[in-house]
Amino acid sequence: MAVDNDPSFSMGNVLKAGLAVLAAEGLYLWAFDKDDKDDSPSTPDLIAPAAPTATLADDTVTVTGKTEANAKIYIKDAAGNTVASGVADASGNYTIKLDKPLVNGDKLNVIAQDAAGNNSKVTVVTGTKDTIAPDVPQAQLSDDGSLVTGKAEANAKITVYDATGKVLGTVFANKDGIYSLKLTPPLTSEAGGKVVAEDAAGNKSEEVKIIAGKDTIPPASPFVEVNKEGSVIHGKTEANAKVQIKDADGKVIGSGTADAQGEFQITLSPALKEAQKGTVVVEDAAGNVSKPVEITPGFDSIAPDKPTVQINTDGTSVTGTAEANAKIEIKDTTGKVIGSGTADANGKFTISISPALTDNKHASVSAIDNAGNKSEVVDIVGTKDTTPPSKPILNSVDDDVGAVKGAITAGSETDDARPKLTGSGEANATLTIYDNGVAIGVVTVTSGRSWSFTFDKDLALGKHTITLTQTDAAGLTSEASSPFTFYVVAPKAASLSEASVDTLSTEGPSLADSVGLHTLKAAQSTSTETNNPQKSVPLDDLLKSSTASESDPIAKLLSSTALKTTQASEPIEVNASVGQTTSNPDHPLPDTTSSVLQNLLDQTYPVV
Repeated sequence: MAVDNDPSFSMGNVLKAGLAVLAAEGLYLWAFDKDDKDDSPSTPDLIAPAAPTATLADDTVTVTGKTEANAKIYIKDAAGNTVASGVADASGNYTIKLDKPLVNGDKLNVIAQDAAGNNSKVTVVTGTKDTIAPDVPQAQLSDDGSLVTGKAEANAKITVYDATGKVLGTVFANKDGIYSLKLTPPLTSEAGGKVVAEDAAGNKSEEVKIIAGKDTIPPASPFVEVNKEGSVIHGKTEANAKVQIKDADGKVIGSGTADAQGEFQITLSPALKEAQKGTVVVEDAAGNVSKPVEITPGFDSIAPDKPTVQINTDGTSVTGTAEANAKIEIKDTTGKVIGSGTADANGKFTISISPALTDNKHASVSAIDNAGNKSEVVDIVGTKDTTPPSKPILNSVDDDVGAVKGAITAGSETDDARPKLTGSGEANATLTIYDNGVAIGVVTVTSGRSWSFTFDKDLALGKHTITLTQTDAAGLTSEASSPFTFYVVAPKAASLSEASVDTLSTEGPSLADSVGLHTLKAAQSTSTETNNPQKSVPLDDLLKSSTASESDPIAKLLSSTALKTTQASEPIEVNASVGQTTSNPDHPLPDTTSSVLQNLLDQTYPVV
């Protein structure tokens, strides 16, 4: 093989080719064992087990549960330290014992780990058993020994014993811890008695002694502030109480007495050194001692005074004064912070609120000092009105004219061109009335939320749709009320057929005398004859035109014997034009004071 002049030949290329062959052979040999069986690695397990179940037994030390078969179980504390472990069986069940009880709301985390080392999500197990005894209750026996009152843990069972341990009575404190128990017979022994509080878990407090007429309620723990140098202690407690400061060994290093307002200030000698601890206790006039308060230099348990606060008109900012450099926090009624800031060195602050506090919504403002003590809250109210009134209500539209009176129903007709509207709205709002979309009147809603309106001029004949709006003191206008539609029509003309036939018949003779001498008023002719606007009809023709039907009141009237016997010898005319009558000059008009005749003359009759 000639290679001298071949540019592709080199020892490097030969080595590369050889390595490639060896690599391929090696892969082949690795993939198959001596029996030609596939020996390639399987796909790795990357799937974590499901979170295990975990239950704490009543003994508070046994945890049981279920997980992936053969998985390892680790139980860890909040810091991540393993406090117990075990292995699930082939069915995934496990049982693990804890070194100490899990109680009083303490929690542990349970984790499952499979063979590939994948960890499950955490399952939390909580020690629900309560093993903490209630605080010593407050108890006071009345002067006559008949009533025990005090305060304890909420809902605690209170038992009163005499000095020998005999139970004198039991009672349960309410949700605020307040209780009272009447004793029969009274406890008047100088040896007194004792009171014990017991919680729902059966834990009992230490006893407190009671003696008739003696104050046995200890003062509350004092509020204390220590300067950074540890040399001056300022605080608040029960009025006139004795105050003692002790070092870590119980040695008194300062003492004093609170004033009538309960305030005290004590200088220590020697001063508390940095990180050195001390305690403060107070003792009342009866010798009752408070719980101790642990202090160090710079310690502060005194809450700031309530801040003074003012909210602006728009409800967008709050200004005020508080303890110098205190943090100011503003929360709505749900507890959400809607504004915060810091008072300056003079205690002044201005803080923006978002969203704005309006429409009589409330919020609370508090001051928090550098030690985290929080003041009492101050309530603020945003008074700006940004909510339009609701739609006003139209209760009724009333017709009070004509033969038919009363409430007009929607879509109906009325001959009352000035109906009365009544309804309700927001107190003191300005209510506007619209007719067919045009404002026609304004009224003010009363403080009792009612309103009424009567039109000052007649409504035109036809359709009328009434809607209403109301505007409150802030100038906010409501949406329009639901429309109410009705129709105004002309009053109906009464016809002779509507007159009482019986009345006309019973008074026929006197009526006939008048009719025989005079003319009747007739309805205006509806004739379209333009050359004859007034149409006179002879009475004879009127008589002839009447029918003989007894159901026709006109015929019955005109055909009566009394009327016919008094007819004039000359024609008497009925003028078809309203208000016009004619007669023979020889027959002057008679007296028309007859009620029947007057009724007849006041009616409008169509020409037959």
